[in-house]
Amino acid sequence: MNTDNILNEIKNNLTGEPAADVMYLMAQIDAYKEDKELVRQLGALMFEVLPQQSQNELSGIVSGYDTPERLLEDAEDAYAEGEMEQVVSILEEVLEISMPYQEKAESVDSNIRYIWFDSVIDRYIYLNLTDRGAVIRQPTMNFPRVYYLLG
Repeated sequence: MNTDNILNEIKNNLTGEPAADVMYLMAQIDAYKEDKELVRQLGALMFEVLPQQSQNELSGIVSGYDTPERLLEDAEDAYAEGEMEQVVSILEEVLEISMPYQEKAESVDSNIRYIWFDSVIDRYIYLNLTDRGAVIRQPTMNFPRVYYLLG
């Protein structure tokens, strides 16, 4: 069974009761701990089943950390100011944060392709003109922006 089928089956078993669903998802994370992509998706699902107040509290905690997107904005600002050494330094950090997740996911399933599409039309054309056997996923960060700034 592939990751999407497993995830759908797990979603179908959710009760709508946050405490029970969190416990169930924790058990599923433990059961599928070798599948890093599925564990990541289950973690996101666990966040979704939390009550809104808990989501707000967690979001407040996490918002204090530098995300790849926030770092990329800093790199673009440095680029606009002509500070290329700072740009490279920031982008190396962005890639260090982002790339290991993609590499690990691809090593688990060589049929996964992470591709950034600028529009729905780009995605549609790509999917209709390429190998249909590959699973296409949107990466969590805009790599073309990173590589553009790196030159």
